[in-house]
Amino acid sequence: MSLPRDPSSAGGLVAVGAVFLALLAGLIYGTQRQLEALGALQPTAQTFRYLPKGDDLKLVSLGYDQLIADMLWLKAVQVMGNKGTERHDAEWLYQAFDTITTLDPKFDYVYQLGGVFLGVLSGRPDLAVKLLEKGTRANPDLWRLQFYLGFNEFYFLGHYKEAADAMAKAAALPGRPVYIQFLASRLYAEAQEPALALDFLGRMYEESKDEQVRAQLLVRMKEVMIERDVHLLNQAVERFTARYHRRPNALTDLVAGGIVASLPAEPLGGRYYLDSSDHQVKSSSRPEGLRVTLPEHQLGAPQQRP
Repeated sequence: MSLPRDPSSAGGLVAVGAVFLALLAGLIYGTQRQLEALGALQPTAQTFRYLPKGDDLKLVSLGYDQLIADMLWLKAVQVMGNKGTERHDAEWLYQAFDTITTLDPKFDYVYQLGGVFLGVLSGRPDLAVKLLEKGTRANPDLWRLQFYLGFNEFYFLGHYKEAADAMAKAAALPGRPVYIQFLASRLYAEAQEPALALDFLGRMYEESKDEQVRAQLLVRMKEVMIERDVHLLNQAVERFTARYHRRPNALTDLVAGGIVASLPAEPLGGRYYLDSSDHQVKSSSRPEGLRVTLPEHQLGAPQQRP
């Protein structure tokens, strides 16, 4: 017979459990305060070394999953605030975050702050991604979790396609800032997936009712077209070099040499040219190309749990 989750239906068993948890919490709190006063205890990630898995705790929680999750989270926050926490402690903290979110899958602030802490502060974006992927499965309607997932994939791991997919999902969720859709298109371009970027931008254009946003989307679509053309023209330059054993002097050599039938028109009204300094094809409108940037103010702070 499984233990009840609803305290109101558990009768005397839950009452005993509540007393037990209260006594346990008081004992932990009192002991910790005494030891800290003596300077003998500073909270560390090793606190979670023997923490049971979330599924195991659920079996003995007497329905108080969220209460135990809150207690563990308070301890985790204390550990994160400890200046002695180091990179190798991230695995113990991840274990704590995993247990907490198994007990309370909707505790979205743990995913948010845990993802930032593991990726940005602890240098373990792999664990941050693992935690955030769990969060997006449990909370598919929260754009911030997809956003933080995309940020870790892009900024720390260099996984542009995965980052773009996460940003695209975030861009489709309610409450998300408009700039996320532009980040997604840039990431698709960086991943050399211009067709996906153009498809994504086209869908966003059709769905948008704001004329100013639609105008910005049209510009971004043209920028992605430039990225596509530059990539294809650079490939043509390599084919010309392999065939004629020399670099072309200008892009018109590609047509004269039978490598391409014609040169594409630059969508923003500029021109494509071969830069003599690095032998790369560039656009006069966007010589630096699309570069993914994520200003600190766009990352924002994790939203507190209500």
